[in-house]
Amino acid sequence: MKRLITLSIIMSSAFGAYAQDVEERVTLDEVTVKAAKVVNKADGMIIYPTDVQKRYSNNGYSILEKLSLANLRIDNKHQPHDYGYRQ
Repeated sequence: MKRLITLSIIMSSAFGAYAQDVEERVTLDEVTVKAAKVVNKADGMIIYPTDVQKRYSNNGYSILEKLSLANLRIDNKHQPHDYGYRQ
């Protein structure tokens, strides 16, 4: 009996879900996409710096310093510098 009821619910929902065929088109002049600056993952966080933070930073340490994250200290003066000299 349970199988019959489940089957009838599945069949009625399958036949009742039709997509609307609408031929109306909308043209947008400008689109702005906004998203979260911080995305929490199971193994950490992904942080997207703003354009202003990227513009006024010259390396990764400088961007981290401008993000102002709690419990994170950045010593930008004593970080190793790589000037592109590799042998």
